[in-house]
Amino acid sequence: MVTSAENYHVISIADNGIGMDNQYSDRIFDMFQRLHERDQYGGNGIGLALCRRIIENHNGMINFSSKPGEGTTFWIYLPKK
Repeated sequence: MVTSAENYHVISIADNGIGMDNQYSDRIFDMFQRLHERDQYGGNGIGLALCRRIIENHNGMINFSSKPGEGTTFWIYLPKK
């Protein structure tokens, strides 16, 4: 949990892609988790899991907000040294 934004560098990344329902928030950062069938969208389900692992190894955190059909915004919080 971020206690004070002034203690973190905040990076936001947004797209206007397919988006996703927030009900999947507990799954999207897990290794090999896919929200769609392979014939719909490519990928192995490891990208966001790797991002989370790298960020957590730097004592940071990642979260997102999204709406289906409107895109997704990811927020990365990395502690200031």
